[in-house]
Amino acid sequence: MFAPTSSDLVAEERKGISGFAGSNLDQLLRARGIRHVAVADFVTEVCVESTIRDAFDRGYHCTLLSDCTAAHSNQD
Repeated sequence: MFAPTSSDLVAEERKGISGFAGSNLDQLLRARGIRHVAVADFVTEVCVESTIRDAFDRGYHCTLLSDCTAAHSNQD
Protein backbone atom coordinates (compact mmCIF):
# COMPACT_ATOMS: atom_id res chain seq x y z
CA MET A 1 0.00 0.00 0.00
CA PHE A 2 1.27 3.46 -0.87
CA ALA A 3 0.89 6.45 1.44
CA PRO A 4 0.73 10.06 0.24
CA THR A 5 3.86 12.16 0.59
CA SER A 6 3.95 15.69 1.99
CA SER A 7 3.79 17.12 -1.55
CA ASP A 8 0.72 15.09 -2.61
CA LEU A 9 -2.75 16.62 -2.72
CA VAL A 10 -5.20 14.61 -0.64
CA ALA A 11 -8.93 15.19 -1.08
CA GLU A 12 -11.40 14.49 1.70
CA GLU A 13 -13.26 11.20 1.46
CA ARG A 14 -16.11 11.49 -1.00
CA LYS A 15 -19.73 10.90 -0.09
CA GLY A 16 -21.13 9.97 -3.50
CA ILE A 17 -20.39 8.32 -6.81
CA SER A 18 -18.46 11.30 -8.18
CA GLY A 19 -14.96 12.18 -7.02
CA PHE A 20 -16.28 15.70 -6.46
CA ALA A 21 -19.38 14.80 -4.43
CA GLY A 22 -18.94 15.60 -0.76
CA SER A 23 -15.20 16.21 -1.07
CA ASN A 24 -12.86 19.18 -1.25
CA LEU A 25 -11.45 18.08 -4.62
CA ASP A 26 -12.84 21.07 -6.53
CA GLN A 27 -11.38 23.52 -4.00
CA LEU A 28 -7.95 21.80 -4.09
CA LEU A 29 -7.81 21.92 -7.89
CA ARG A 30 -9.06 25.50 -8.22
CA ALA A 31 -6.65 26.78 -5.55
CA ARG A 32 -3.77 25.49 -7.67
CA GLY A 33 -5.15 26.71 -10.99
CA ILE A 34 -5.68 23.19 -12.32
CA ARG A 35 -8.18 23.19 -15.20
CA HIS A 36 -7.50 19.80 -16.83
CA VAL A 37 -8.11 16.51 -15.03
CA ALA A 38 -7.19 12.97 -16.04
CA VAL A 39 -9.57 10.37 -14.63
CA ALA A 40 -8.90 6.72 -13.81
CA ASP A 41 -10.80 4.43 -11.46
CA PHE A 42 -12.81 1.22 -11.29
CA VAL A 43 -16.45 0.84 -12.36
CA THR A 44 -16.27 3.01 -15.46
CA GLU A 45 -20.01 2.97 -16.06
CA VAL A 46 -20.75 4.52 -12.65
CA CYS A 47 -18.03 6.35 -10.70
CA VAL A 48 -15.74 7.28 -13.57
CA GLU A 49 -18.54 8.60 -15.79
CA SER A 50 -20.07 10.50 -12.87
CA THR A 51 -16.74 12.11 -12.00
CA ILE A 52 -16.12 13.16 -15.61
CA ARG A 53 -19.62 14.62 -15.96
CA ASP A 54 -19.25 16.47 -12.67
CA ALA A 55 -15.81 17.81 -13.64
CA PHE A 56 -17.12 18.96 -17.03
CA ASP A 57 -20.08 20.71 -15.38
CA ARG A 58 -17.58 22.54 -13.16
CA GLY A 59 -15.61 23.75 -16.20
CA TYR A 60 -12.71 21.28 -16.24
CA HIS A 61 -11.22 19.78 -19.37
CA CYS A 62 -11.28 16.00 -18.94
CA THR A 63 -9.20 13.10 -20.19
CA LEU A 64 -10.35 9.53 -19.59
CA LEU A 65 -7.38 7.21 -19.12
CA SER A 66 -8.94 4.21 -20.82
CA ASP A 67 -6.03 1.90 -19.99
CA CYS A 68 -6.53 2.75 -16.29
CA THR A 69 -10.25 1.96 -15.97
CA ALA A 70 -12.34 -1.18 -15.69
CA ALA A 71 -15.98 -2.15 -15.81
CA HIS A 72 -18.12 -4.97 -14.55
CA SER A 73 -19.05 -7.66 -17.05
CA ASN A 74 -22.09 -9.93 -17.14
CA GLN A 75 -20.25 -12.49 -19.26
CA ASP A 76 -19.82 -15.96 -17.77
